[in-house]
Amino acid sequence: MKLHKYSITGLFFFIFLFACHRDSDKTSLLHRADSLMQEFPDSALAILESIPHVEKLSGSNRADYAIFLTRARTKMYIHESSDSLIRYAVDYYKRSWNDERKMQAYYYRGCVYRDMRCMDLAVKDFLQALKVIPKESEHLYLGAIYENLAGCYEEQNLYEDAMRAHHKAHEIYIKQKKDDGLFYAVRGIGYVFMLQHQLDSALVYYQEALDIAENIGEDYYKSLILGELGILYSEEGESQKANQYISASISSAPAGTSLFTEYLWKGRILRNLHQIDSARYYLNRSKSSPYIYNRGGSYGELYKLEKEEKNYPAVIEAADSFIYYLDSIYDTTKAVETAHLVDKYEIELYQQKLGGRYKIEVLLLLLFFIIGGTVYLLIDKSRKKKYLELQSQLMKNRTDILSGDIEGQDNSESDFIKMLEPSLKLCLQLFRRTEVYEKLLFLEKKMGVDVSLSIQEGQIICESIYETFGDIMLKLKIQHVDLTKEDLLHCAFFLLGCSKETILLCTRASEGAFKSRKSRMKIKLGEDFFEWMTTRQYLVL
Repeated sequence: MKLHKYSITGLFFFIFLFACHRDSDKTSLLHRADSLMQEFPDSALAILESIPHVEKLSGSNRADYAIFLTRARTKMYIHESSDSLIRYAVDYYKRSWNDERKMQAYYYRGCVYRDMRCMDLAVKDFLQALKVIPKESEHLYLGAIYENLAGCYEEQNLYEDAMRAHHKAHEIYIKQKKDDGLFYAVRGIGYVFMLQHQLDSALVYYQEALDIAENIGEDYYKSLILGELGILYSEEGESQKANQYISASISSAPAGTSLFTEYLWKGRILRNLHQIDSARYYLNRSKSSPYIYNRGGSYGELYKLEKEEKNYPAVIEAADSFIYYLDSIYDTTKAVETAHLVDKYEIELYQQKLGGRYKIEVLLLLLFFIIGGTVYLLIDKSRKKKYLELQSQLMKNRTDILSGDIEGQDNSESDFIKMLEPSLKLCLQLFRRTEVYEKLLFLEKKMGVDVSLSIQEGQIICESIYETFGDIMLKLKIQHVDLTKEDLLHCAFFLLGCSKETILLCTRASEGAFKSRKSRMKIKLGEDFFEWMTTRQYLVL
């Protein structure tokens, strides 16, 4: 039986160790992914996607997994269609002291909402990320937050807000000396001017962005801004310049870059320049785009081109394809709008649920304080009642003494001690409720250590003892009429069990005077009673 019991215990211990080992492996993978994230997001994404049974993760590991995976997918330009994963991270970290993780959770949920076209929710999360961002995270995230805010404002046609956000990012990136971030901020300012049809101002900032791209020395940035300059010149009606910039954009693009949009614009520009064969070539290349907007635009331009050339079979073919993609775009737009409404409804439902949970938490907290306050008041009331009872009992004892009720009693030492002990007990109960008691206790504990006590503090202690032990002092005075006021004070100190050092500190007496008083009191009280009094240790009980 005992062997069976040990076997079961060992099995459970093995399972526990195995579970801990598995959790440790997952934690190390998360740390590995985090360390690779900035430089190698593709490798970080591969590590995160290799973690088995992520649904079993909990607590900080699950929240960190949500942040890291969303971050990796964002850096790889993979659009998100749901906030269910990153929402857990926000819920976990929003009440945490870890401001970096809290900021990341809000920031990446904002990125997800931007992908989902929920711009108002994205703006809220980006602003929340700004509120909690720690100083050490500003280098990586501060400019990016403002750039994302600007993008959201552009989608909402809030051009002044977008411009302010781009300028804020521009200011941050100049201080940080980050040319890549500065490129996007300057390009963003130019883009907002273009949206407002202020083409001359847009051109100034696009040219500045081109200079920054050339300083960076990476073809991707150069190709991107050259293409946008080509579009800008096309909008201004300068087709020759537009063709030069679009051609430069295509030729400078890194290998593997998707150029279907550039092909569409080059075909359109070449049509305007009446270079029909070249225009047809680029528009046919643009038809191969995986995006229906590019395909639809290509067929629309081919329709115009073939119509101008009076190539009617090609016109009919292009028109049929254009109408087909136009319907597809309409259906896709409707589907996106429907999905957006569904997502927004689910998010609002979730926020209502959170609001309800918050109300419950507030009510529970309020109830806790009410119950705690009630209990405190009851305890305080009971304490005060006890205190009043003790004071009442002491007053009764004093009245009995003063009225002569104890005159007929036998005043032998043993009887006197028996009569004194109940009153002493009451006085001690009262005294332990005072700050003076705590002060005396502190002095006793620090015995042998160099401590000081001001004259005023010593007087307060003595006055408190006179007040609290007045009943004891009265009985002692009746029993031993030759005791002085100072003798009675020392009696109280002795009954409490105070050391010589503490008594000298409180009374400001010299050691010689203390010894003389002690000898006189021994004679006045008698050896037996004096010995009983000086062996009490009520202070430390």
